Amino acid sequence: MIVMVDGAVDLSIDVGERLDIDLEQLTPGALAEIRAIQQGLVRAWREELIGSWPVDTGRSQSSWVNRWEGLVWVLRNPVEYAEFVHPSGGDDGGYGQLGDSAAALEQASEDLLDAATPDLEAIASESQRAVRRAGRAGVIGRSLVGFAARAASTRAVSQRAFEALAARFVVESSRSRTRRQVRRFNERRPRAL
Repeated sequence: MIVMVDGAVDLSIDVGERLDIDLEQLTPGALAEIRAIQQGLVRAWREELIGSWPVDTGRSQSSWVNRWEGLVWVLRNPVEYAEFVHPSGGDDGGYGQLGDSAAALEQASEDLLDAATPDLEAIASESQRAVRRAGRAGVIGRSLVGFAARAASTRAVSQRAFEALAARFVVESSRSRTRRQVRRFNERRPRAL
């Protein structure tokens, strides 16, 4: 589900919640397998971004965050106009409507995750069985790391940081930053005689 904050876009997906798993339910081997799948998703989504996100100045494309925080796939763009970006010729009006490009990236993330879900579920299921067997044998106790990763306050820190960055883009718009950069460039450029 796309969340917009003053034109910024958040496509983040809590995969742990969707699959009903926590980090503490994963063995180190299972976590390594999941990390490999996560990195594959990051690369594949980045390819989708490069292939589908229109580039004018490059600011909105390069501002995308595409990483994993535990079992949450963080896909965010703090640029104040990111929600309105659309391919040229595909103008949807741009006034208060979601641009086609963010919607396409959201669909791409869902498609990529749908393709990876059977593997993730199999790894998590096997890992949960192993953790339960070890727990019955008295080998594994509850993990503080698992508690911290699940805590809403821990996940909210990343969200607050994103909102603060998005607010910074609103304080000084991309247009005014670009004008300032062009002015500085022109002041430094040697004048022709």
